Amino acid sequence: MLNRKWTMYILHHSHTDIGYTDLQERIIYNHIDYIKTAVNTAKEGYKTGSADKDFKWNCESYYCVERFLEEATEEEKQDFYAMVKS
Repeated sequence: MLNRKWTMYILHHSHTDIGYTDLQERIIYNHIDYIKTAVNTAKEGYKTGSADKDFKWNCESYYCVERFLEEATEEEKQDFYAMVKS
């Protein structure tokens, strides 16, 4: 029996193809929600020092970030900028 430790990387999604899986007007809100979820996960891990403290994310296209910033509250924007800098 092998006693190996494995590191597992989980990737939510790896490609932005707005309009491929649904209408553009609908799918962009999924991507906005993905950013909100990523920011909250990073913020919680940073705050608590939990296993999520090393959480990383990448927005493949600026379009999703731009739309997120248009839709986000001021608090969400500040959290986004803080987590980008951390």
